Amino acid sequence: MGDFNIIRSDEERVGGRARPPLAIEDFNDCINNCGLMDLPLVDRQLSWCNGQQGLARSWAKLDRIVINSDFGLTHGQATARLLSRRMSDHSPILLNLASEGGRLVGKLKRLKQKLRQWNREVFGRVDRVIKELEERLEQYEEALLASYSEDIEEEFLITKAELEIWYKREDTRLAQQAKQTWQEEGDQNTKFFQR
Repeated sequence: MGDFNIIRSDEERVGGRARPPLAIEDFNDCINNCGLMDLPLVDRQLSWCNGQQGLARSWAKLDRIVINSDFGLTHGQATARLLSRRMSDHSPILLNLASEGGRLVGKLKRLKQKLRQWNREVFGRVDRVIKELEERLEQYEEALLASYSEDIEEEFLITKAELEIWYKREDTRLAQQAKQTWQEEGDQNTKFFQR
């Protein structure tokens, strides 16, 4: 679900230049080879507008939901519709899973509670662990500067490797947090920088 930045046929656009036939063919081949199909949109079909004026304005169906047969069987009543464009040149898509949505919401709420608990117990300590490892690394470095020892060198390297692992975990967490913020706030997330 999202912006694929290509149409499946010229019928999915109004105005503007024709899309490259090879790109359209590649996109259709990818969808077909993966055993996917479009979930039809209710009402409006064209999700993107270039924002130009007059004859320079063009629209296209760049945003879509593709599903596999399992999803179709499980969520046969699912519908999708385009919402109004506000802050972006793309229309958001609202996916309604019908009656299945209630069970899904319940499961997601329970999962969220478990993830919060796990985050507090495991990752809530990240800053503290990193600080402790940085202090230990500094101590080993000072000891090595004072006088070299193979044992201290070994502990220094082990601590440094462990610290790198924690740095990567923290970078991954921050990247995921940034991605989530982007998904929640979209273009509004960058309005400060756009000004």
